[in-house]
Amino acid sequence: MPESKCHVRLVNHLIAWIAKEYLGGNAAGVLWDSASAQRGTVPPPICGYRPDAYVIAPRDGQLVLGEAKSPWDLENRHTIAQFLAFLTHCRTHGNAVLALAVPWHCVPLTSNMVQHLKQKHGLEAVEVAIIRDLPG
Repeated sequence: MPESKCHVRLVNHLIAWIAKEYLGGNAAGVLWDSASAQRGTVPPPICGYRPDAYVIAPRDGQLVLGEAKSPWDLENRHTIAQFLAFLTHCRTHGNAVLALAVPWHCVPLTSNMVQHLKQKHGLEAVEVAIIRDLPG
């Protein structure tokens, strides 16, 4: 199924945010999942799910997993299972953060979903960053 324009925009914002926050503004090292990505440049699958962005920051070895969700792709079993897989992987890695890009009006729902999963599965220590003020 082709990516929606909304999802593509969110992934682009996600990559730019990761580059700014963790890579000194250079997105060259970010692996990202896209129909236009070249072979060997897509993130590795994690528990059967491929994140939209993946990078290990060179300055401190911090793993950054990134996932973008459009409003109509947020409330479903696939997304919940995906978030849980990524949160669990971040806990296993130790020095990791899960970065989520959602439209501004989906931030409260996304935050509640993540908090529920963290509490239910003992993943409270996992760092999660929800990128705010993104278009929908």
